[in-house]
Amino acid sequence: MPSVVYQSKSGHSFIFNAYDFYNTAWYYDVSGVYIFAKYDRLSNSWQCIYIGETDSFGRRMPEHRQDKWPEALSWGAHAVLAAVIPREWDRMVLEKELINSYPTVLNKKDNPIKLGLGGILRSNEQHRGLADLVRDNQQLQQGYGLLSTLYRL
Repeated sequence: MPSVVYQSKSGHSFIFNAYDFYNTAWYYDVSGVYIFAKYDRLSNSWQCIYIGETDSFGRRMPEHRQDKWPEALSWGAHAVLAAVIPREWDRMVLEKELINSYPTVLNKKDNPIKLGLGGILRSNEQHRGLADLVRDNQQLQQGYGLLSTLYRL
C-alpha cells in the first residue's frame, strides 16, 4: 500500500505509512498520529474513517481492537496510516488539523450519520420541525457523501 505525505498548514511535511492493523508489531516507545482509512482504487485516494494520536502505538492499538477498529471496519477501513511524531504538542496540533481538514465518521460523538435519524432527534436539544431535520440530514449526506480524502503523492 502506498504512503501518504501530508503538508500541514505550518508547512511541515509528515509521511504516513500504511500498515495492517493485525499484522503489525506496534511498539510501546513509538508515538505518533494515525488514521484508520480505506483506499479507494477508483479515485486513487485514501478516505479517512478515524483520526487519533498516541504517545504509544503499542498501548493504543490494542485498546482500539475492542472499540474504534471494529467500527472502522464496518465503514470499510482496512489499513492504518501512521506517522511517527515524538513531540506531544506536534501530535495534538496535527491531529486537530487533520480532523478539521478531513471530516470522519468516527471522530464525532454526536455524528448524525453514525447515530441515524433517532440519534439526530435525541441529539437535538430543541425540538424542531420535520422540514428542518430533513434539510439538515440532506446537508449532512452531501457533506459526508463527498468525504474529504488524502491523495497519494
